[in-house]
Amino acid sequence: MTELNQILKDGHITEEQYKTIESFENNRLFSIHWELRTVLYLGILLLSSGIGILVYLNIDTIGHQAILAAVGLASAACMHYIHKHKLPYTNLTSIHTSPFFDYVVLLGCLLFAVFIGYFQFQYHPFGEHYGILVFVPTIISFYLAYRFDHKGVLSIAITGLASTFGLSVTPRQLVEGNDFSDLSVIFTALLLGIILAAWAWYSDKNRIKQHFSFTYSNFALNILCIATLAALFDQDLKNVSLLALAGICVYFIKYALTQKSYLFLLLSVLYGYIGLTYIIFYLLSKVDNMSEGIFMLGMTYVIASAVGVIFLFLNIKKIVKTKCFWTFSCLLFAAACFFVLESFIKNKNIYNSGTDEALLYIGLTFLAVSVFLIVDEISSNSPLLYFSTALPFIAFAAIRYADRIATLALSFCVYAILFLVIMKLGDVAKLIMPFALILFSAVLYFQIKKFKSKAELFYWRSCIEVVEFLSLIVFYMACNYYVIRESSVAFFSMDLQIGEDIPLAFIFYILTALVPLGYIYVGLKQKDKTLLWSGLALLAASALTFKYYFSLGHPEIALTASGIVLIVVAYFSIKYFKIPKYGITFEEQVDEDSFLKTNAEALIIVESLTQKTTPLSQDGVEFGGGQSGGAGSGGSY
Repeated sequence: MTELNQILKDGHITEEQYKTIESFENNRLFSIHWELRTVLYLGILLLSSGIGILVYLNIDTIGHQAILAAVGLASAACMHYIHKHKLPYTNLTSIHTSPFFDYVVLLGCLLFAVFIGYFQFQYHPFGEHYGILVFVPTIISFYLAYRFDHKGVLSIAITGLASTFGLSVTPRQLVEGNDFSDLSVIFTALLLGIILAAWAWYSDKNRIKQHFSFTYSNFALNILCIATLAALFDQDLKNVSLLALAGICVYFIKYALTQKSYLFLLLSVLYGYIGLTYIIFYLLSKVDNMSEGIFMLGMTYVIASAVGVIFLFLNIKKIVKTKCFWTFSCLLFAAACFFVLESFIKNKNIYNSGTDEALLYIGLTFLAVSVFLIVDEISSNSPLLYFSTALPFIAFAAIRYADRIATLALSFCVYAILFLVIMKLGDVAKLIMPFALILFSAVLYFQIKKFKSKAELFYWRSCIEVVEFLSLIVFYMACNYYVIRESSVAFFSMDLQIGEDIPLAFIFYILTALVPLGYIYVGLKQKDKTLLWSGLALLAASALTFKYYFSLGHPEIALTASGIVLIVVAYFSIKYFKIPKYGITFEEQVDEDSFLKTNAEALIIVESLTQKTTPLSQDGVEFGGGQSGGAGSGGSY
């Protein structure tokens, strides 16, 4: 409320307006909608993984027919439920009243795919026609996606369609899982990408599930660009590939401007930049007897492409043989980046536009390299001196430009200095290190909370939140038994045998279990999302820690039990907070800007994100809602 007090003090609102806004904010409900949905997603993931392993290990005991019958009946039960509770079909977005309906649709689709695959594996009804095997669940998935308006199932359907073409299109497998050195694979990927892009355009034009077009286009962009880049890199079709890549990037840049999607603009420019950079270096490599000049010209190109300034070095071979030159060059490039950055800020009034961030990061990178070279000349192998020298420059960048990445680097630098200073204490360090980090992180957290409440620091709010989150993480790491034990071995040469505990082990075991629970409790009580997210994430880390040291030897049982526990906790929590209690509700807040809101489904749905775009605006080009549709990541502008 400090910002509101400042607004009232400046005379922008009246006392009556202040009281109205204050009353609204004080009575505002704290939504844990996406947190509970994420827990539910994770529970489904763990449960399905555990059951899968359990079945695999006990296949001979259970019997194939029994497993097929169980999976088939479960899938049929899901299908019966969703058809019984279905809403009328519409080409618009359909939102079901039950919070579990989407999960049942997803579970039914996955179980049907498992049933078909297992049936083929055991009885081979399709023979060697594996394309038909994949095509059948793909068609079912498309039907379920359109009939029940489920973009997660749509991502599965598109993945299945790609498999019928012989391609892997999940984010992790798109490059690794396809042999793009084979020209036929490239042509197949191009054909699939064109089909997806064409259908996205057609459905968008004819208003057929317009919110699905983002998912199709996201797959299409990544498939088309990676295929053309592969042709550019590995085939003798460089001119054609470059033209094709340019056409694809231009088309999707236009799409990004139309849909107001920063994600598509970013990806299109990035893919185009990669292709252009490759061609430039490819042409430079054809020049004879200029190996050193090629490197410097390439570096010049990178700077010029980022900051819009072209540096041309002449007679580079004669001067590039000393470390002094490299130090001077890095300092020169850093100065150029910061000069252009300041000019842009002063004349263009830009902030977080992408251009200023690129200039800042490139400038800091060159500055860091120059500091390293200078420190290495003074005292080699002195990380403490390096971090101490870099600290004021990073601090200036974080404060001057209110940048989160620079703030993260600053926090890392501070923690590194603290760690290295304590390390110089010798044997005492191994005793006080975790407690020093705990104490420092606690003091930093409470101090940063005070800064966060100051109205005059409003423009640094995002930076303050970065430090706040990092202090919570480091506090936990300094309490985590695994981190302490392994650090004792790695940094303090402590000789520990397998199964042997460190001194005061019981304290760190207790802290490992209680700290995340404390974060969650305080986060709910104080309605603090940072504490809540940290607690949920670190609770998983604690579970893995105890699993590592106290394994039951049966991962399938641990996964299944964990999944059941998470599903039960999520289910009863959703039921309990369906009606708001203690100021907490399960109902989604429509104006909530949540990371989980755009990324939770990535935990379960074929490594694909499935969110929607923001509706179009009629006033100029305003980017927003650049979220993924299955083959990329989310982002907003």
